[in-house]
Amino acid sequence: MDGEPYLLFDRPKLAPATRAAEVLTRRELQVAMLVAQGKCDKQIARQLGISGYTVREHLRRTFAKLNVPRRAALVAVILQQGAERALADEGALAISGGG
Repeated sequence: MDGEPYLLFDRPKLAPATRAAEVLTRRELQVAMLVAQGKCDKQIARQLGISGYTVREHLRRTFAKLNVPRRAALVAVILQQGAERALADEGALAISGGG
């Protein structure tokens, strides 16, 4: 590699109007934050009281809205943009533990 830097993936450059906290629904943000915590679809479904299919649909729409190909890129965008702070300000992260 000769000391050359390289990218594992190229994070999309989002216009200000496409910031995660502005384009994602509250539930999509909740799902994204649980993904950022390392939860799998089944754990997210159980914690939010929704089906695994619904979790996958939220993720599919989130990937499309943010133009990201996979979970790792989603987490990078969410954390980079401070969507976690926006959710916390709204109290949306106060998700019942349920077990």
